[in-house]
Amino acid sequence: MENKIKLLLTEEPNEFDEETIRFLNSKNFSIYYSAKDCEDLLNKIGEIHPDVVLFDLFLTRLDGISVMRHIRQESNNIPLFIAFSTFRSALLEQEAMNNGASYFVLKPYNIKDLTENIKMLLSTKNT
Repeated sequence: MENKIKLLLTEEPNEFDEETIRFLNSKNFSIYYSAKDCEDLLNKIGEIHPDVVLFDLFLTRLDGISVMRHIRQESNNIPLFIAFSTFRSALLEQEAMNNGASYFVLKPYNIKDLTENIKMLLSTKNT
């Protein structure tokens, strides 16, 4: 049996409808949630060891770029980082990509397209 993909989200559980959760489960994802707070996100990354972190670049206390920098400096087990924002900024996107994000997406995002991209990115990361 194929291992489930651990997906850590900086979203509230109620931000996803049942259909979205069923879809993610059907695509072999285990879903974990973190508050939109850098300390909580860092703690959850350390506890869960997710394969993928889908996170808002704007967190409380520190931004998402600082979280990626911290994980890259402190850990050997670096997840695939996918950053999102609610507004388009080429500078912000470039900064995220330069600091470890594998993908940047605008919110609201299409979960079906995003899961395809995640699986493609994971397959290239693991080869």
